[in-house]
Amino acid sequence: MIRPEALGLTTDGGERTAVRGRVLKSSFLGTRVRVAVETAAAPAPLMISVRGEDPSAVPADEADVVVTWSADDAILLDAAGGDD
Repeated sequence: MIRPEALGLTTDGGERTAVRGRVLKSSFLGTRVRVAVETAAAPAPLMISVRGEDPSAVPADEADVVVTWSADDAILLDAAGGDD
């Protein structure tokens, strides 16, 4: 699991952990923008929260993007749902 604000969007993954995807929709929420990105890595869209002060930083719908994150921000969950 990775919190939406720990995810970033770019056109190049660089040195960070990354997955390619396509923007489905962007929703402005005050000073933040929630971007839904479809990827092959998950059955549901990834939700990314980005700063919305600069509208040019928000990717257009249907844009190809790279979702990035730091490995330190990822939390592994037990697939069986146990407490161990």
